[in-house]
Amino acid sequence: MRQLVIYCCFTQQTEQLATKVMNELKYAVCSTTLIIANRYTDASIELTSLPWIEASIRLYFVSKAALENIALYREIRMLLENGDKSDNVFFLSSSSLGVQPSYKDNIKFYVSQTCYDATMFINRYRLYSLIYERLYGEPKQHLYLVDPAEQYWHAMWILSCHFDKFEDLITAQNLLEKSSAASNMFALSYTGYSLCCGSVPFGVEEQRGIKLMMKAADLGHPIARLNIGKWLFQRGKYQKAIALLRAGVSEVNDDGGGYSLLSRCYAEGLGVSKDSVKAARYALLSKTLKIRSRFNDSISSNHLFRNLAINSEVRF
Repeated sequence: MRQLVIYCCFTQQTEQLATKVMNELKYAVCSTTLIIANRYTDASIELTSLPWIEASIRLYFVSKAALENIALYREIRMLLENGDKSDNVFFLSSSSLGVQPSYKDNIKFYVSQTCYDATMFINRYRLYSLIYERLYGEPKQHLYLVDPAEQYWHAMWILSCHFDKFEDLITAQNLLEKSSAASNMFALSYTGYSLCCGSVPFGVEEQRGIKLMMKAADLGHPIARLNIGKWLFQRGKYQKAIALLRAGVSEVNDDGGGYSLLSRCYAEGLGVSKDSVKAARYALLSKTLKIRSRFNDSISSNHLFRNLAINSEVRF
């Protein structure tokens, strides 16, 4: 059995992210994978070093405050200096791991050179695809996949660039449908979006697509929340739209469209009281993301399948 061990070095800064990722992992890894969580407060880190558990993947939730602890610093450095294991280590933090004291300079170097820092990703779903690849390798080349997570990632692998004939696209469609039927929120969101837009290999079925994305939004998928928020805004259901847009933009950077709609709501008093300060703030964030999106598109149009879903889904 594969194991994924999570070391949660909690501070107020990282606890929310850690809880969110742990809840989402059940949609991103096969159900046969054992997820082991080890939680630590700042106080407990000072009393003990982190236990070593053999694992295929290790996730660390840390913060600048946590790295101030010398015992934790030594434990992480020992881990990263072991070349056989560092490739399967991921650090997730709501802030940069780099800190000023000189004795931690090596930590910053090792993290940047041998590990994946989640702050380098546009969103967590690229990270999940990397974790999946590390745990299981490339998707299996057969049609008898029963795990919803494996069905989803295998379908995305096919649709990106691994198809030779039309039947391969139909296989990917069927796998996405099966994963959606099993309530995998990644598959629900992507399939729902594809049905709304008629993206290959789906035809246009807007009502069913909206229904699937609504289910994904209810399960907590931030991109689905953004998409449904935009859809509700277009239909004048501003209060519901605002709640979903806020939830979506707080977790994933889209192309600026979510912030643009929030800016309009506060500027025109759509579903909320007018607030020129918030309107201006959201407008600035929208402009910044639009510039970043154009730049990213220009350099990442040919990236691997893990970029495909996010680069298409956010443009609803």
